[in-house]
Amino acid sequence: MNCDPSNRNSPIKTGLLRIVAFFMVGYVAAVSADKLIKQILRKAHTGEYGVWNEIVAGEINAPILISGSSRALSHYDPRIFEEKLGIDSYNIALNASRIDLQLARLKVYLAHNSPPKLLIHNLDTHSLALSRDLYDPGQFMPYLGEKELYKALLAIEPRAKKWKNIPLYGYAVEDIRYSWFYHCLEVIGVGNRARRIDGFEPRDQSWDTSFDTFRSRNPDGVMIDFEPEGVKAQKDFIALCQKEGIQIVLVYSPEYFEMVPLAKNRETIFASFMQLSSDAGIPLIDYSDSEIGKTTDNFQNSQHLNAIGSEVFSHDLVVKLISLGIVEAARQ
Repeated sequence: MNCDPSNRNSPIKTGLLRIVAFFMVGYVAAVSADKLIKQILRKAHTGEYGVWNEIVAGEINAPILISGSSRALSHYDPRIFEEKLGIDSYNIALNASRIDLQLARLKVYLAHNSPPKLLIHNLDTHSLALSRDLYDPGQFMPYLGEKELYKALLAIEPRAKKWKNIPLYGYAVEDIRYSWFYHCLEVIGVGNRARRIDGFEPRDQSWDTSFDTFRSRNPDGVMIDFEPEGVKAQKDFIALCQKEGIQIVLVYSPEYFEMVPLAKNRETIFASFMQLSSDAGIPLIDYSDSEIGKTTDNFQNSQHLNAIGSEVFSHDLVVKLISLGIVEAARQ
């Protein structure tokens, strides 16, 4: 009889080894799947992935750059800038973003592309506040290796640490719209998602009823987010442009005129815009009273021009930029 005590433990050891091996295989599989998804998404040409990919690949290098939130994304048509000025233009505006993410996007852009000659930075009433949460976090997953982007995401959402360190977590848990999955299908030839036009996303919709609903719920108006940290971030954005030798112009693009009186602290916000412009010695072009904002024909909702309105606005802005002599630096 073999009385070696070690033999009596061998079934337990074997079981533990099998469990460890099982989890190791699962972890390796998850790491491999995460890496594969990232590689596929880095080949996407549509939606936000397409824009991010052009940015990090250093494929843009446009003399004229447009930045901002969804209002910039759907208001500035680079094709019109190129047609009227003969200068390559690109729209890096980030949907549903505030200044902290816009600043991070610009930093990532400058890390991979040559600085533009002219940057048109669009303002909106939320431009002086930092992000409270993240819209469509799945779009950031393939680019967490970008230091400035990851730093900004982590400041907004502490779970970003899990996105970076736990394989597949970001795709499985955070991307509730499964945009990563549909973009992967698009890359391999299944489906046909919308491609941005030099970053620009035109809105083909006509006026909807969202403003009527908003006004009925807020007949006395609303207070808009405003905080010193947001002002500082705008100053940092402007300072970065000036450090890089980029001519910057601030533009408040059109909004539907009936929305204007509903922002209770609008005067305070615009006073800060004017102060930013004055302190930095840069132009501020304000479309608050523009005729473009007087008709619903130009809008999808109170804040966003539709394709018709964006064409009208882009043409008008080009004329203003020429008359002010702002585009001359971009021609050099």
